[in-house]
Amino acid sequence: MLDEVRAGRIAPSPGVTRVMLQAFDVLSDHVAFAQGLAGLPHDAVVLEALDAILAQGGAPDHAAAPAPTPAPTIAPTIAPTITPMSAVPTAGGTSIRSVSNR
Repeated sequence: MLDEVRAGRIAPSPGVTRVMLQAFDVLSDHVAFAQGLAGLPHDAVVLEALDAILAQGGAPDHAAAPAPTPAPTIAPTIAPTITPMSAVPTAGGTSIRSVSNR
Protein backbone atom coordinates (compact mmCIF):
# COMPACT_ATOMS: atom_id res chain seq x y z
CA MET A 1 0.00 0.00 0.00
CA LEU A 2 2.92 2.36 0.62
CA ASP A 3 3.85 2.13 -3.07
CA GLU A 4 0.29 3.10 -4.02
CA VAL A 5 0.38 6.13 -1.71
CA ARG A 6 3.85 7.16 -2.92
CA ALA A 7 2.73 6.87 -6.54
CA GLY A 8 -0.35 9.02 -5.86
CA ARG A 9 -2.81 6.26 -6.72
CA ILE A 10 -4.16 6.19 -3.14
CA ALA A 11 -4.57 9.42 -1.17
CA PRO A 12 -3.06 9.40 2.32
CA SER A 13 -6.40 10.18 3.93
CA PRO A 14 -6.90 9.90 7.69
CA GLY A 15 -8.59 6.54 7.16
CA VAL A 16 -5.67 5.19 5.11
CA THR A 17 -3.19 6.59 7.63
CA ARG A 18 -4.97 4.95 10.56
CA VAL A 19 -4.90 1.55 8.87
CA MET A 20 -1.24 1.95 7.90
CA LEU A 21 -0.29 2.86 11.47
CA GLN A 22 -2.17 -0.20 12.72
CA ALA A 23 -0.28 -2.31 10.17
CA PHE A 24 3.04 -0.91 11.44
CA ASP A 25 2.04 -1.91 14.98
CA VAL A 26 1.32 -5.44 13.80
CA LEU A 27 4.68 -5.50 12.02
CA SER A 28 6.35 -4.56 15.32
CA ASP A 29 4.43 -7.39 16.98
CA HIS A 30 5.80 -9.79 14.35
CA VAL A 31 9.35 -8.61 15.09
CA ALA A 32 8.78 -9.19 18.81
CA PHE A 33 7.48 -12.68 17.99
CA ALA A 34 10.55 -13.42 15.86
CA GLN A 35 12.74 -12.32 18.78
CA GLY A 36 10.87 -14.66 21.14
CA LEU A 37 9.49 -11.75 23.17
CA ALA A 38 5.79 -12.10 22.37
CA GLY A 39 3.24 -14.50 21.00
CA LEU A 40 2.20 -14.73 17.37
CA PRO A 41 0.22 -11.56 16.56
CA HIS A 42 -3.30 -11.64 15.22
CA ASP A 43 -3.03 -9.88 11.87
CA ALA A 44 -6.06 -11.08 9.91
CA VAL A 45 -8.19 -7.98 10.62
CA VAL A 46 -5.42 -5.58 9.61
CA LEU A 47 -4.70 -7.57 6.45
CA GLU A 48 -8.39 -7.41 5.53
CA ALA A 49 -8.40 -3.63 6.05
CA LEU A 50 -5.29 -3.24 3.88
CA ASP A 51 -6.82 -5.43 1.16
CA ALA A 52 -10.04 -3.39 1.25
CA ILE A 53 -8.14 -0.12 0.83
CA LEU A 54 -6.19 -1.54 -2.10
CA ALA A 55 -9.36 -2.91 -3.72
CA GLN A 56 -11.27 0.38 -3.27
CA GLY A 57 -8.34 2.64 -4.15
CA GLY A 58 -8.48 4.34 -0.77
CA ALA A 59 -10.50 4.66 2.39
CA PRO A 60 -13.04 7.21 3.55
CA ASP A 61 -11.77 9.69 6.13
CA HIS A 62 -14.04 8.22 8.76
CA ALA A 63 -12.73 4.69 8.22
CA ALA A 64 -11.35 3.44 11.47
CA ALA A 65 -8.51 1.05 11.80
CA PRO A 66 -9.47 -2.25 13.33
CA ALA A 67 -9.11 -2.47 17.08
CA PRO A 68 -5.81 -4.05 18.06
CA THR A 69 -5.94 -7.58 19.37
CA PRO A 70 -3.37 -8.08 22.07
CA ALA A 71 -0.99 -10.92 21.37
CA PRO A 72 -0.64 -13.54 24.08
CA THR A 73 2.39 -13.06 26.24
CA ILE A 74 5.06 -15.67 26.75
CA ALA A 75 6.34 -16.20 30.26
CA PRO A 76 10.11 -16.07 30.69
CA THR A 77 11.74 -19.48 30.65
CA ILE A 78 14.63 -18.52 32.91
CA ALA A 79 14.01 -18.90 36.63
CA PRO A 80 16.43 -17.91 39.37
CA THR A 81 18.01 -20.69 41.36
CA ILE A 82 19.26 -20.28 44.91
CA THR A 83 22.18 -22.49 45.91
CA PRO A 84 23.32 -22.66 49.55
CA MET A 85 26.89 -21.40 49.97
CA SER A 86 27.90 -24.70 51.59
CA ALA A 87 27.15 -26.45 48.28
CA VAL A 88 29.23 -24.09 46.16
CA PRO A 89 32.61 -25.63 45.26
CA THR A 90 35.69 -23.44 45.49
CA ALA A 91 39.12 -23.57 43.94
CA GLY A 92 41.42 -26.11 45.55
CA GLY A 93 38.61 -28.17 46.98
CA THR A 94 38.23 -26.09 50.13
CA SER A 95 34.83 -25.04 51.38
CA ILE A 96 33.56 -21.55 52.06
CA ARG A 97 33.24 -20.68 55.74
CA SER A 98 31.55 -17.82 57.49
CA VAL A 99 33.83 -15.18 58.92
CA SER A 100 32.72 -13.09 61.86
CA ASN A 101 34.29 -10.11 63.54
CA ARG A 102 34.03 -11.12 67.20
